[in-house]
Amino acid sequence: VARRYGLRVNRYRDDRTNFRKSAVAASKLFKRYCIPSARRTAESIGLEVDESSLWFKLLALHVYNAGGGNVKKAARSLENIENGNDLIKQLWHTKYGAFGNSSQNYSPRGCQTYRAYTNYFSQRQEIKIKEHDI
Repeated sequence: VARRYGLRVNRYRDDRTNFRKSAVAASKLFKRYCIPSARRTAESIGLEVDESSLWFKLLALHVYNAGGGNVKKAARSLENIENGNDLIKQLWHTKYGAFGNSSQNYSPRGCQTYRAYTNYFSQRQEIKIKEHDI
C-alpha cells in the first residue's frame, strides 16, 4: 500500500518514517480508497450518504483500519440499521470475520485523536498540506 501511494520502502529507505510523505500518502489512500469504499458500504445497506456527517467519517476510518471488504461484511451482518449513527454504534459492538476488537475501537480512538489535534492546533500553527499534494 505504501508503494502504491508514492512511498519508497526498501532496505535503504523507508518513507513511512517521514511524517510529511506518509501523511500525504495516507490522505491519498483515504481520498481514493476509504471514502469510496465507505460510500459503497453505506449504500449497500440502504443508507443515504452525507460525506460531511460524522458517522460517514467514522465509517471511512473503519475502512482505513480494517479494509473495505471487512467493514462491508460487518455492516451487512447487522440488523435494524435506520441511519448512519445506528450503523456506527452497532459496529462498535460487532465482531464479524476479520472485523474484531481493534476494528471496533478504531473510530472512537480516531475521535479522541481528532479532538486532541484540533485542541492542539487551535492554539498553534497549522500543518499545511496543499490539495495538489493529495
